[in-house]
Amino acid sequence: ATLIAFIVLGVISFFIISNMVRVAVFARGDEINIMKYVGATNWYIRIPYILEGAIAGFFGGFLAWLIIYLIYAKLFGTFMVTTKPTDIMAMITPATISPKILWLNLSLGIGVGAIGSAVSVRNYIKV
Repeated sequence: ATLIAFIVLGVISFFIISNMVRVAVFARGDEINIMKYVGATNWYIRIPYILEGAIAGFFGGFLAWLIIYLIYAKLFGTFMVTTKPTDIMAMITPATISPKILWLNLSLGIGVGAIGSAVSVRNYIKV
């Protein structure tokens, strides 16, 4: 169930970022045409949009990590009041898993953002 939710949310993120880039491309259509006329390369036109998607993915990943961290820290504080750290039901401390989740969220966010932007730019900018 977790894998299915992960895939569904990844696809939703991909489409949101793709739509965001599409709107940005259409808003800057005149500038893109001018850059084409003066001889800008394909990558020179595409890179800013890919970076925009990667930055959006970075902030999305960071926000997801922050929400996960705050909820887990609250649950940890609530449940570990009555549980000894050596019990089988003890939870891992938030500080132990937080860096791993942060890097995972940031990596996936930047990756999904950049790939979604690259696909979108490729479809909407005919260079």
